[in-house]
Amino acid sequence: MCNVSLDFLYFWKQIDVLVLCKVERFPSSIAPKVCFQYRQVKNASERNERLVHQLKQNMGPMLLEQLQNAIEAFKKNMIDAQSFVRISRKFIDASEFDAIFTELVVLLPSLQQQNQLYLALNKPAALKQCSVCQQILCKDVEDDHAASHTITNTTITLPTSLAPPDQLNASVRTNT
Repeated sequence: MCNVSLDFLYFWKQIDVLVLCKVERFPSSIAPKVCFQYRQVKNASERNERLVHQLKQNMGPMLLEQLQNAIEAFKKNMIDAQSFVRISRKFIDASEFDAIFTELVVLLPSLQQQNQLYLALNKPAALKQCSVCQQILCKDVEDDHAASHTITNTTITLPTSLAPPDQLNASVRTNT
């Protein structure tokens, strides 16, 4: 019997959080970047526990270890999202794949990697992309997430050098 540690499923928490930036419409010389970070979904711990339990029930220890290796490779950008999905389909029962992978994507605290998986899965109906920050969500957390977008929760990064005053004034005049 293979001795596999199941704490790897909290792998998404261990990865460094990547920031996804969205550039708003401003003259390019003064364009601030609005940066978003992953926002943990409601009941993330309970969701993770359910996911671990579900995988334990559906996979033997050797398959679980192989899935763990694929997860680690994806976390470290050693394989791309499409390869990760293809490999995971081999290890996760087809009848359970959609539910399990939906949770994996939602619990992943990297907006960039969430979006890569979302696209690799061909934008499944069970998932939705937040129009503000691009975080991938399941429908049961969508309203809570949308409410979290307030001015106090958004980081605005201004450029280090501003445009010359004549360009700044010209851009303001054309926008009004």
